[in-house]
Amino acid sequence: MSYLDQRTSPARIWALGVVAILHVLIGIAFVTGFYQRFTKEGVKDLDVFDVEEPPPPEEEPPPPEEVPEPVSPEVVAPPPIVRAPTPPVAITTTPTPPPPSPPTYVAQPPTPAPPTPPAVPPPPPPPPASPPTNARLRSGSISNSDYPSAAQRAGASGTTRITLTVDANGRATGCTVSGSSGNSSLDSTACSLAQRRFRFTPATRDGQNVPGTYSQAVRWVLPDD
Repeated sequence: MSYLDQRTSPARIWALGVVAILHVLIGIAFVTGFYQRFTKEGVKDLDVFDVEEPPPPEEEPPPPEEVPEPVSPEVVAPPPIVRAPTPPVAITTTPTPPPPSPPTYVAQPPTPAPPTPPAVPPPPPPPPASPPTNARLRSGSISNSDYPSAAQRAGASGTTRITLTVDANGRATGCTVSGSSGNSSLDSTACSLAQRRFRFTPATRDGQNVPGTYSQAVRWVLPDD
């Protein structure tokens, strides 16, 4: 049902239609008859004079005609687009490996020390060297004729003990007084004569000549007058 049917009754509609027709007729008669009559009478009473009309405004070029688009008699709706269901994309999730656990340190037992090698016994000591033989007197002598005059004048007498150092060639190289006679002249004369006169067979060790020593006592006796 329309809006007019709901708000206006049929009688009211009819009355409105009659009024509209009358208005139309009056308007036509006014335009055709009364307008010409009154226009002619008014023109007689008016003084006529020329009025310069302003130049007509320049006509603007008419807008281009709009060409209506041809309307197709039948609009065929395109067939509906059928979309194939997209298969779900399989999302592969790579599991994240757990962080590596810290290394576990296991206490290692202490490395046993290598066994101590047995002590090497020291080499046996060399056999003790045989003691050298003493030098032997080969020639030479001291007598009362060698009495020193100073000791003789002093009336000195006694025994002088001397020790001689003998080299490997059998020569006396040194003399020390190991026992004094009590007179220095007698002691020094005994050493001096022994080094000049005595010749020795040198001492030996394992068959080799080696330096050695020789000891002797010289007895001094005052000569008779």
